[in-house]
Amino acid sequence: MNSTAAPRRFSRKKLVVISVVLIALFGLAALGWSLSKKNSSRSLSPAETKELITSYLKEKTGRSEFKTSLDVSKERNPWNLLKVQYDSPPDYKTVYRAIGEHLFIAGNLINGSGERQPTDGFRVIAELIEVANEVAYDPWLGARICDAYLVGQIDKIEENPKHGPGREQYLHIAGRAYKNAEEDDRLIDLGVLYLSKYPTGSRADDMRRRLAWLLQSKGRKKEAEVYLSQIKSPQVSDKANRRMGRTTPETNAPAPAN
Repeated sequence: MNSTAAPRRFSRKKLVVISVVLIALFGLAALGWSLSKKNSSRSLSPAETKELITSYLKEKTGRSEFKTSLDVSKERNPWNLLKVQYDSPPDYKTVYRAIGEHLFIAGNLINGSGERQPTDGFRVIAELIEVANEVAYDPWLGARICDAYLVGQIDKIEENPKHGPGREQYLHIAGRAYKNAEEDDRLIDLGVLYLSKYPTGSRADDMRRRLAWLLQSKGRKKEAEVYLSQIKSPQVSDKANRRMGRTTPETNAPAPAN
């Protein structure tokens, strides 16, 4: 009897060790899958990014869909009706569920036929980006909402709507979201997009200054120099030179400190 007892205890021990290893491997696989989904969004289309967001929210909530019967199409300001759900949410699952439902509502508004519906839809999207950052503490989600609903549909946004922000303001909203998510590559792409829409004026020069700094920080010095050379304002040019530690073109001396 004693000769067989030790092997049985050893087998049970081995089974415990194997089980622990398998659980760890499954956990790492799940984490890797989740991270790969997040990282894969770089080349996704707006429609694919919406699918990514939906999958992410399903993971966070355990829900299979986020359709809601709530109709806000006749509301003068739909967000006033929706925002109360974020005042005192009991948990993060509730926050993510509300974001999913409100993205569904915003999408219907953006594609609606009413005069104000698209404008109202984009305003809801802007608020949800802030909710993702300030309530869910999830800047990655805020950035993906930008990809799918703002940057991905920028030409649907009116330049000067009667109510609410215009296209340029939404680009700045997207910029804040990408900055919160520390996504420099997205900021660079957004800056290029901004300049394709608004190539002249002081704000364009300031965007070139920011682009040059970002590009230099990423080691893309030749591209940075191109944008620096396109700055028309002497004040903005001097500011860029000081920030980047370059010499002033007039004197070839180090740019003065602030």
